[in-house]
Amino acid sequence: MRKICSFLLVTIGAFIGVSGQVYSTTADGDFDGAVWDYPSWVGEGPQDGKLSKAWQIDHVLTRNGDVTSTQAGAIYGTLNVVEGDYKKSGGGSDVIYDGGRLEIWGNLTATQKIEVRDGGLLIVHGDASFSNSGSQLSGDVIVTGNVYLKNTDVVSTGNLIIGGNLEVANGGGSFNGDIYQLDPDASTTFPNYKDVDVGGEDEMMEDDDMVDVLLEILEDAGMIEGSLLPPHQWNGGESDDWFTAANWTYGVVPDASSDITIVNSGNAPVIGDGAIAYVNNLTIEADASLTLEPGARMTIQGDLITNDQLTVKNTVDAPVSLIVNGNVNGETNYEWEGMTKQLWWYISHPVTDVTETDYDNSYGVGRYVINRYSKDSWFRVAGYVSSDDIYDFSSDPDSDVQLEGYDLYPAEDVPLRYAGVLNNEDYSRTYTKAQWWLVANPYPSYMDVEDAGFDMGNFGKTVYIRKSDNSVSAYNVLNGVGVNEGSRYIAPGQSVWLRTYNATDYVNISTTARVHETGGYGLKSGSAEENDRLRLALSSDHGTDEIVMIFNVNGSELYTAYDSEKLFNSGNIANLYSEKDGKDVAINFLPELEPGTVIPLSYKVNEDGLSDFTIRATNINSFIPEVDVYLEDKEEGVTINLRETAEYTFIPLATSTSDRFELKFEASVSTDIESNEAEISLNNVTIYAVNQKAYVVVSEELLMAEDRAIEVYNLSGQLKAQYALNTTKTVFDLPESKTMYIIKVSVDQSSYQEKVVVF
Repeated sequence: MRKICSFLLVTIGAFIGVSGQVYSTTADGDFDGAVWDYPSWVGEGPQDGKLSKAWQIDHVLTRNGDVTSTQAGAIYGTLNVVEGDYKKSGGGSDVIYDGGRLEIWGNLTATQKIEVRDGGLLIVHGDASFSNSGSQLSGDVIVTGNVYLKNTDVVSTGNLIIGGNLEVANGGGSFNGDIYQLDPDASTTFPNYKDVDVGGEDEMMEDDDMVDVLLEILEDAGMIEGSLLPPHQWNGGESDDWFTAANWTYGVVPDASSDITIVNSGNAPVIGDGAIAYVNNLTIEADASLTLEPGARMTIQGDLITNDQLTVKNTVDAPVSLIVNGNVNGETNYEWEGMTKQLWWYISHPVTDVTETDYDNSYGVGRYVINRYSKDSWFRVAGYVSSDDIYDFSSDPDSDVQLEGYDLYPAEDVPLRYAGVLNNEDYSRTYTKAQWWLVANPYPSYMDVEDAGFDMGNFGKTVYIRKSDNSVSAYNVLNGVGVNEGSRYIAPGQSVWLRTYNATDYVNISTTARVHETGGYGLKSGSAEENDRLRLALSSDHGTDEIVMIFNVNGSELYTAYDSEKLFNSGNIANLYSEKDGKDVAINFLPELEPGTVIPLSYKVNEDGLSDFTIRATNINSFIPEVDVYLEDKEEGVTINLRETAEYTFIPLATSTSDRFELKFEASVSTDIESNEAEISLNNVTIYAVNQKAYVVVSEELLMAEDRAIEVYNLSGQLKAQYALNTTKTVFDLPESKTMYIIKVSVDQSSYQEKVVVF
């Protein structure tokens, strides 16, 4: 049997809705909607599936319903007849050329000639009748039902595979090709003078010319058992791209049901950053290889056999995410790029059997430091000035070493390389001291801390990552809020800080917590937020810190698990936080907001980190619109409305303070003081201030109104003073200097207001 063109190697049912063109100006794959552009048709398409003029198909077209061909037709591409029959009557031959495919989800009736050329493919999911047609079958013909032949040749290059009965009528026809009848109980009828050899399934499977794709078609059609099929194999004939169909023996990219074997053939396969690669079972032969490039994602539903030939290349911005749901046999080679020298990196090992020798070989002996944290202290375990013994990370003194996080300080900008068996089990560890603990993501994939498989015991429900720039991101698992890009997803190769106040506590992590999540190293920001939270950022020359306040019916003035304790930045990055129930917090989960609420703000910084600081309300436009937010600097005597000016720059006078700044929340002045210029306007009212005196000038006609008043408000909407409006010019003192006020003039049902600044 001949090859089937790689462009056609698609399983049953994969063609419906595929776009293409048939000499048409549009190529959307709809047989009825295509605008035909063929000389004999002059732009008019066939109606109701009736091909009544000479026709030709070059790409992929689908007809939902019957097709009737009464003129000569040529198929170089694919024609799918879905939920309908195909009838050939009248005109010249319908020819399926090398690389062409006609697939019918119904019956085929041919009273005129159909040719299936060498390399062509005809599939009928029903019965097929060739009568008085002079048809020639030189390619491959698969019929799931019964076949009737009269005046039909099965040429020596052809394969006719039948699922039901076969009847050959009197008349012409030769049978030099292979005929296989797969149902042993089906009937076979020939004229007495015909001598035809018909094989069964066993003979077909012994046919060396029976290519894999044809066997897969038969399997999908339910005509043979899938166990008879060999697994997918890589051939690498076109490139190293996993997702290129021509690189596979079936001409189809594997999916989650595919058993895959990587052999040493052509280009070695590579999975890059992009779509998730799925397989069932995966075997990499000992003389072959598979490489996962930075950012790649792969799920293996079954077992993985690596023969030590799987390589995972990571960068700190784009780690690989790999999930194996079955067993793992053989080691995987890991490589990490981008862990810049002379910075601290909080790491984990996604594989077993990593030793100090791996780090020596990567960075050089003594050209790095690795610490572990226990009993409120750091302990040097490998690298510079450590024990003369080679440290084995798999024999850590605590149980379930896969959950042990480490602090790495490299002295060289070179890749870190190590190898081991992928961590692929559930892990549990008991912690025997009330303190901060560094806990590893044990898996070669992202981990979802909101999944039930991530059990934090009685630890605080916040995960923290100290990033390489010395800033700390945090994510509260209960309320789903993070600061400094904190997210629910922990990257592979990352360790996180957890805090317990219990003498004995535990962490259980199950494989169900494994997920694929695109994004960089460490925790990333979450999705769009509700308007009940306010975010403030404190920026300096050395970096930025963030605090968030959430106002919720379930909030509390007391510290709860919905709050997140502040883990302070290191280095020269300033810290912004608030105090609650004796604790410094980065995420403050408060009761529903009421006008007049005041929240003190604190900052802390090393002396070398002092510079101009800026406090910025980063989401003020999405915060509760009915509330104005004021930032008061008590040291400078300045109050600003963050809705009008979202940031405030100041010079820190000390390395820490908890009484300089306050946030004040008030109902928006506009909801209480509403302008209505139907009777009163700029034409008859003038309001201004000079030094600490206010001036209100009105026209004489306004003095004729029954109700007249002047009111003075501060920016919080509080009424500070009232005056009678009895003359055309009213002068009065304002309460304080260096303050902004709103002066409102009311006359009957109308009013007018102006803001004034007192210097």
